Amino acid sequence: MTTDAPTLRDSVLDALRTKKPQRDQFMPLCFFDYFTPMPGYSDAANELEFRANFYESIGATFMDWCGGNAYTHERDSSVTITTAEENDGLRAIETFTTPVGELTQVVERRPDLNAGFIVKPMLETEDDLRVYRYILEAETTVATPEAAQRWLDTVGGRGIAMQPGCNQPFHRLMYSFGPEKFLIMAMEGLSAAVLDLFPLIHEKGLAEAKILADSPIQVINHHRIDEIRHTVQEIRRVLRAEGYLFVTVGTDRHPPRPGAPESVEVEPHTYVPLDGHEKGVPHHDFDMNELLGLLVQFHTCEDTLPIHKDSRGYTCVLWQKPAKA
Repeated sequence: MTTDAPTLRDSVLDALRTKKPQRDQFMPLCFFDYFTPMPGYSDAANELEFRANFYESIGATFMDWCGGNAYTHERDSSVTITTAEENDGLRAIETFTTPVGELTQVVERRPDLNAGFIVKPMLETEDDLRVYRYILEAETTVATPEAAQRWLDTVGGRGIAMQPGCNQPFHRLMYSFGPEKFLIMAMEGLSAAVLDLFPLIHEKGLAEAKILADSPIQVINHHRIDEIRHTVQEIRRVLRAEGYLFVTVGTDRHPPRPGAPESVEVEPHTYVPLDGHEKGVPHHDFDMNELLGLLVQFHTCEDTLPIHKDSRGYTCVLWQKPAKA
């Protein structure tokens, strides 16, 4: 189908070239009204199962984000959120009202592309950050273990991956300012007012990570080694032949740096902090030989992306699953 809508890559490249962000695509294929006209969808007793059956039938290996199945966000009553729709529901105006001000985000839907575009991001200037901080501070992350188990029972054995990740500062601010605009801001140097939000957003992300660590939907390095091995085998099972796996983990990062919270080693190379914002969250610290041995059934892609370890002790590696015999 020919369309005049730019791809996300086109939008980003054009924004970097002109310094004038246009619009930001942020929703994946098969979202919004994609399933609505399908026979049986409106009568389905389990929407999640219907979607999982569809993804499985087309051989999909990625469904969408599963974080929302492990936790939800609640805000105190001082923050109210109202949504108004225009153009037969294709334009949504979301307004956040707080005692210190108001923020609005406008999203337009394109059913022909199964995509959405932010036409007015929540944050437009740094003056909006005061209200944004208030909204963040009023937010609490609440575990939803029953929903997580329901997802696992419905989707977990079908060979369809859902990424469990949590929001981190760059990611959350990128979508609040709009991806293209925030990338330009980052390239030109983020101001102190923006950087001042990083610790707060990081704290919120860690709250999500703690819930995921205790959830049936696990984060790969926030568990003990037996569960990590099981996770790697599951990744290998669901990944297509010649599919790629990109991994970032901590390597050779213990003993803890001076000033870090005290932790206990619950098994070789797995540490649990006894205090601080990551209290109780397992951290498995890989050494390079262990990491390579864990993923021995994959081929490293050093010609494409050499194994890289940064100054903080994080290592990233690109692997490829071998072709089927």
